[in-house]
Amino acid sequence: MTNDASGPFLARCRELIAANVERLRGYAGITPEIANRRPADGGWSAAQCIDHAVLTVELYLPFMDEALARSRPLATGEVKGRGTLVGRVLLDALDPDRKKPRRIRAPGIFAPSQEPIDWPALLDRAQTAHDRLLEILERGADRDLDRARHRTPLSWLLRVSLAQALQVHAIHVARHLDQADRVLAASGRAPAEPATATA
Repeated sequence: MTNDASGPFLARCRELIAANVERLRGYAGITPEIANRRPADGGWSAAQCIDHAVLTVELYLPFMDEALARSRPLATGEVKGRGTLVGRVLLDALDPDRKKPRRIRAPGIFAPSQEPIDWPALLDRAQTAHDRLLEILERGADRDLDRARHRTPLSWLLRVSLAQALQVHAIHVARHLDQADRVLAASGRAPAEPATATA
């Protein structure tokens, strides 16, 4: 159930996650062979870019569920996206408005498969992961997500707020969809454009 008290921060997270879902649907017309083709420079294939982003969400989800279960009702005001220093560092590194985006080496736990990836299964995983993010967002609309903290998959010492985690995943997935698009464009292919509403 949504709550007006969730405010513009959660509305923006919901919008970003929904936009990623629409973009992912556009990959349905890409063949597994094209999706798994790695660029000449040895970088990730489009499938690996998306596998990394989805795997990251999947590894965070159990901790996000636990944080939501422990969260307190939102007494006053709205969720602002506040949290921990670790969360702020992550968001700063992922900031799409940076003049020079930071290149971040993915820790091994988040590394994509080095074997050919089952492309249809990956797109199904991506949809499921985003359904879960939206479910957490909706269930948490009247909870204090700024104060609900949880560990990251890397270490119990590295903690973020649930509000920050939602924003991190929304931005991180979009970042790697952009990367996948560049890989596909270099091979002469591109995902279908997301459908736009007409008046």
